[in-house]
Parts: sequence; C-alpha cells; structure tokens
Amino acid sequence: MSNIYDLWHVIKSKVCQNRGLSHSAYYEGSVQDNCIKNRSAQIFILEIILHEYRKQHATIFEPQKGINALHHLIFSKTKWKPSEIRKLSLSDCLFVIQDELRIEKLPDDARAFIESLKLPSVAFIFDELLEEDWAPKENSAFLTLLQ
Repeated sequence: MSNIYDLWHVIKSKVCQNRGLSHSAYYEGSVQDNCIKNRSAQIFILEIILHEYRKQHATIFEPQKGINALHHLIFSKTKWKPSEIRKLSLSDCLFVIQDELRIEKLPDDARAFIESLKLPSVAFIFDELLEEDWAPKENSAFLTLLQ
C-alpha cells in the first residue's frame, strides 16, 4: 500500500504546487480540500488505469511510456489519426476516456485506497485542468513499483 500512498502524495503535492496551495492547510471537507482531493484522485486514477493498460498493450518495441499510453488508449477507443490525437489537450483526452476513469475499474488495492480517502459524492472541482497537474515522468518511478 505504501507505493500507492507515495504515488498519491506526489500527485497531490503537484496539484497543490501548481495552484500555490498547501495540501495540509485546508480543513477536512472544505471546498478547497475537496477540490484538491478530487483533482488528485482524477490524476491518480488516470495513472493507475494507464499502468494497467501498459501491462496489456506495451511491447519491448513500444513500452508506451508517459503520454504514449494515453494516446494509444484513445486510438484504441476511437480509431482517430494519431496526429489528431496528439493535438488534444489533457482535458480533451480525459473527456474522451471518461468511461475508463472509474473507481470500479481500478485494481483492488488502488480501489481500496481511493475509497479510504472518502472523496465527496458531490463534484468539487477546480475550474480548469492544468496540463502540468499530470507529470507522467515523475509518476512513472512509483508506478514501476506497483505489481
């Protein structure tokens, strides 16, 4: 569980850093705390889903590191031209794969971790998704430690 927690902490710290927020300065259940948790959970779920996707689709010739796995997933779902997929913003990419970004699609250990966070049932979100919230190169070190 510690590798999952470490990944969560790195993602949450990045989300806070990008907005100039302290990840511990807001009381539990506040709007700001919920926005931080929800955005962090969204990125965390993206990373875990892509990690599982890589296990099934990566090869020694194309390991699908970073954004390549996201682009391949979109290609698999839509059959759009890769050149068009590469032009999508992160927000648009997540919109296209929204059906995949579900807690119930996570492996048991990741799902249990997300459920332990007691995320709000109401959507408290930041107005915009910052591209820099997702740092796949930084997160990859933690993903390699997951089974």
